[in-house]
Order: sequence, then structure tokens, then C-alpha cells
Amino acid sequence: MCLAAAPAILAIAQAGAGFAAASGEASATNAYYNQNRVAAISAANDRYASLNYKTLQERAQASQELFEKQIEALKTRATATASAGEAGVTGLSIDALQGDLLAQQGRQIQAIETNFETSRAANYDEAVATYHNTVGRINSARTAAKPSPIPFILQGAGGMFNKQGAGAT
Repeated sequence: MCLAAAPAILAIAQAGAGFAAASGEASATNAYYNQNRVAAISAANDRYASLNYKTLQERAQASQELFEKQIEALKTRATATASAGEAGVTGLSIDALQGDLLAQQGRQIQAIETNFETSRAANYDEAVATYHNTVGRINSARTAAKPSPIPFILQGAGGMFNKQGAGAT
């Protein structure tokens, strides 16, 4: 009698083992997905921090350059005014010279500001690209649903009835 039940027991055990294996595979796949997700987010956060620090450094550098250019321009205009006064030159010539010096200063300041804004925009674009790369990296790893035990129960029951039916004949 024990030997007659053995095929049915083996069919049920085989179905149980299949379910356990499928559950384990789903758990491993989901664990890999979660590890990949955490690593991708961590890498993205590191890149965002690096881009933010770079932008802050570039802003400080641009501010320093603007400050130095303004001091240089003030010195140049003061020297021109003093030299003109010592030479006895006044009127439209000095006004034109001062206007030219102010225009040069304006072009230099505009160039510094434009360079900073271009660099800041490039850093922002890189941050957006980092975001999209991170999303792509996360979405490239697949997830798995836990398997339903129903097909394995039916497989075991079917195997049990097939074995019993084969033993009865």
C-alpha cells in the first residue's frame, strides 16, 4: 500500500519543489532589481551633488572675475581722468574716452556672465541626462511576480490522480 501511494506523494513533492523554486527565482530577481535601483539612485545623487558643487564653484569664480574687472575698470577710468586733467584736456575728448572705457567694461562683464550662464545651463542639462539615465538603468532590470501556487497544486493533484489511476489498472 505504501508503494502504491509513493507515485502520488512524489507528484505532490515535485509540484511543491517547483513552486519553491519559482518563488525563490522571483525573490532573487526582485532582490536584484532593488539592489540595482538603490545603486542607480545613489550614483545619481552623487552626480547631482558633484554638478551642484561645480556650479557653485563656477558662480564664485564668475563673481570674483566680475569684482576684479570692475576694480580694474575703475582704476583705468581714474587714471584716464587724472592723466587728462594733468595734460589740461577736457570736454568731449574725455567724455568719449570715458564712454569707450565703460563700453569695454560692459563687454567684459557681459562675456563673464554669458560664460557662467552657458556653463550653468550645461550642468543643468547634464543633471537632466543623469536623471533619464538613472530611470533607464532602473527600468532595464526586470521584476518578477510571486508565482501563484494554484498551477502547482493542480499539477500535484493531477500527478497524484494519474499515478493512482495507473496503479489501479
